[in-house]
Amino acid sequence: MVSALDSLVYLSSEMLIILDERAAVQFASSSAARLFGFDPVALVSSPFEDLIDPADRAECAAALAAAGIDALDQKVPMAVIRPDGANHECVVSVRPLLEGAERRGWLLTSTDESTIAALVAARTGNEPRFAEASACSPFVIFRLDEKGACIHLNSRWSELTGQSFDSALGRGWLSMIEEGDRKTFRAIVGAAHTAGKGWRHTFRVRHIDGSIKWVEGAADPIDAALGPASGMVGVVVDITSEVRLQRVATAGP
Repeated sequence: MVSALDSLVYLSSEMLIILDERAAVQFASSSAARLFGFDPVALVSSPFEDLIDPADRAECAAALAAAGIDALDQKVPMAVIRPDGANHECVVSVRPLLEGAERRGWLLTSTDESTIAALVAARTGNEPRFAEASACSPFVIFRLDEKGACIHLNSRWSELTGQSFDSALGRGWLSMIEEGDRKTFRAIVGAAHTAGKGWRHTFRVRHIDGSIKWVEGAADPIDAALGPASGMVGVVVDITSEVRLQRVATAGP
């Protein structure tokens, strides 16, 4: 049975990008934009090569050129440059979009493996691997001890909220949850922790500059046999772009 945490990570880690015949972005899934740190609307019409580390551009261009009727699937390792300057390493599958015998564009897909690797490491008690993989994840990854206190947060939390690592430890991270959502969040997480069960919840967090972000979080208990700090491991995903687009779609003309 797939847990709520695994389901959230799977849905958030699958990216899809469609390029037109000029190799400009025609469509980017919200997960793709999130993995790469861009607003999905802002990605549209951007030349795809502008998003890639210059060292990988030639190999990417060769893969696009080779993806035709006789070569339907090219796998290309590449580093995408996020707006914060960090590189997101991934392996992208390149497939042609065909109209009859002519190529009209490309379909790019990829799965982020770092978050999955971090969860596996946490669940198996491999602390060095957990620290390494969680540092590479595009999502917030956290660990709670057996009392529910936060003992680990990767740097994505500071990017999301502006809160420092030291301030977030223990119960400090809860102060960044929007006040109107905090009581419900603590009740849901507390009940799940007491029952030794996982949880999944949508809520808002506040950045220190006053801006609000919508996020979805989930966590699973870790086997207590792994040690006294086993507790829970979880992920927080920024879904602000999806909420904004949904509101525009439902607002009507």
